[in-house]
Amino acid sequence: MNDAQNRIPPAHIEALRDRAKLSDFVGRRVILTERGGEYHGLCPFHTEKTPSFTVHDTKGFYHCFGCGAHGNVYDWLMDQQGMTFVEAVRVLESETGLDDPAAAEKARADIERARKMRAEEEARKEAKDLDRAKATWKDARSPEKSAVSLYLGWRGLDLPKVSPLKCHPCLPYWHLRKGSKDYEILGRYPAMLAAIQGPSGRFIGLHRTYLSTEDGGKAKIPDPDNPGEFLKPKKMKGNVMGGAIRLTAPAPFMAIAEGIENALTALKAKPDLSVWVAGSLGNICGRGEGKGALRDPDVSQDILDQWSKAVLDNGGPLPPDHPLAWVKPHVSKYLPSEVPDMRSKAIVLPDMVRDVLILADNDGKDPDEVKAKIKRACNRFTKEGRRVRVAWPEAGKDFNDMLMGV
Repeated sequence: MNDAQNRIPPAHIEALRDRAKLSDFVGRRVILTERGGEYHGLCPFHTEKTPSFTVHDTKGFYHCFGCGAHGNVYDWLMDQQGMTFVEAVRVLESETGLDDPAAAEKARADIERARKMRAEEEARKEAKDLDRAKATWKDARSPEKSAVSLYLGWRGLDLPKVSPLKCHPCLPYWHLRKGSKDYEILGRYPAMLAAIQGPSGRFIGLHRTYLSTEDGGKAKIPDPDNPGEFLKPKKMKGNVMGGAIRLTAPAPFMAIAEGIENALTALKAKPDLSVWVAGSLGNICGRGEGKGALRDPDVSQDILDQWSKAVLDNGGPLPPDHPLAWVKPHVSKYLPSEVPDMRSKAIVLPDMVRDVLILADNDGKDPDEVKAKIKRACNRFTKEGRRVRVAWPEAGKDFNDMLMGV
């Protein structure tokens, strides 16, 4: 923190951040769509076709589930508009009208009260979601001789000996459509359920895999907003970061997989292996710190400069018919950071675990992003004092694909 920044009262900095509406600033450069009180759009930090970038006005941060980019309004102004911290403060003072530290202090107190109310409301919502997850788990039945055993058999897999899995015969698929604030049921399907346990072993959430009623595979659920496309058949419910699906008891040597099928494939190959499922790559690697490596652009710097100026002049993304609209997919983007933020939540392993084997998925849309996140996970486990290795399947596949001969 430099001298100029030191002279700005911390309460003033905080009040400006809390008063600013982050989506207003992000929306000048990213096309955002509101869904369920959050804003979604294509990430400006990496190239993607499916939006994984979210903006939370009430929480005051943006986050990309694809590359791990994360920050507040100050980070946004400094990263995306090249401002110094002090310049960002002056912009926020102008935008919010809080150029008087005394007024800012009063605003901070008001905002703090509102924040406390939001936190209490979020806690009530989390508790309600957990109660619903518990009720769904209680209503489910044994996976033996069910749609779950049929599905796993179709994948060439067996049920684990002590199964944390259950079968729900007819589970609603809730979905929030674009432009709507209310969820609706798109159908009912059999589902494979998995209990997610927190570090203490307490039930903290539910992993759901919706299954087909026809061919033994996963359900194909049409996306009502994108004809010809399908919604993800896997969902998690609850505050699940840091938790795991415990397919076996822990051991000094443990394998960690992103998905249930990959983990069961490893167990089939090595029945004595201790393996847990994280549910997502983000829960294996946690959030990253700073920016990752910069991708190399495949257009000249002169063209990039012209495109950047055109975007600024336009006040946001260029329309499709603009002569420089073609440049956007070629713009340099950052890969996910390989430096783990050890303060962020990620899968918590018992202290007894000394060696970790990460069972990677190699079928992602962007292999470079996956490799960067796996490297972050390795660095995270290493910082925890563990030895770590990575097992990679063939390019474009996961281990279950290899087992099935796909």
